[in-house]
Amino acid sequence: MAKGFGSQGGSDRRDGRLLRTLDSFARYFPFFMPSRGESFDFYEECFDITPCSAWIKAQRSKGYSSMSFLHLLIAAYIRVISALPGLNRFVAGRRVYARNGIDVTVVVRRGNEIDAPTAPVKVSFEPSDTVYEVYSKLNDKLESLREEDGNDATLFAVKTGSSARLLAGLYLRFLAFLDRLGFLPQRLERLSPLHSSVMISDMRCMGITPMHHHVHELGSIPVYISCGAAQRTEEKQEGKTVERRFIELRFSLDSRTVSPSYYAAGFKLLGELFADPGLLEVPPVRVHDDIY
Repeated sequence: MAKGFGSQGGSDRRDGRLLRTLDSFARYFPFFMPSRGESFDFYEECFDITPCSAWIKAQRSKGYSSMSFLHLLIAAYIRVISALPGLNRFVAGRRVYARNGIDVTVVVRRGNEIDAPTAPVKVSFEPSDTVYEVYSKLNDKLESLREEDGNDATLFAVKTGSSARLLAGLYLRFLAFLDRLGFLPQRLERLSPLHSSVMISDMRCMGITPMHHHVHELGSIPVYISCGAAQRTEEKQEGKTVERRFIELRFSLDSRTVSPSYYAAGFKLLGELFADPGLLEVPPVRVHDDIY
């Protein structure tokens, strides 16, 4: 097989390793559903984050003044990937790859106004990162966004869409073609917010339940997570009224990368981490590698 530009072996890509031991059905599944739009399933689940709220309050008192549920969500999803690496797969050129590294794209609003612009921020993490390392890396990236007129996503848009509409459309199609072959220029791949392990849309400040995130045809994101405002409920426990907090997460999931039961295992682990966020204060005992 031909060796792709920047690859580490036959048919590997710069951003991922071809999975050669998938069973026949999984290997040919991308041929049955070649486009991303027809390949995604949608799921939603309500998580009890009462322990998270108490943990965040304690962390803020320790000096992590901007610690939020977003930091916990990213740290928890990274921990899920470290245990279930199949969630970090992606499809390109109708082949399934294990992604090299963990990149998280977060869509943030630059203000509270109704027409405030949004900006995708892409941050790279290690599978062994704790919530404190997530806190530091994400905050550094957000601070650089506030200090600059643009970010990596803006530069990507400028580089790919700064010409006339017709030429821009042809150029983007050409980039999508290069991406399928694994020949996308490294500079654009690094800048692109659409080439990540997960995209998280934080809608908490809107005060609404989240919407399912749309799916991009360009790029390789296998999982989109939308996060809405937390809801409070009260319940009686041993004669006392106890407040509990719940948050609804909505997922858009590429069905070509792993099975529904694999995704279900990831959701279960995510819930366990929300129930005991202190687990994210230390590195995982073991980081699992994907199959070959």
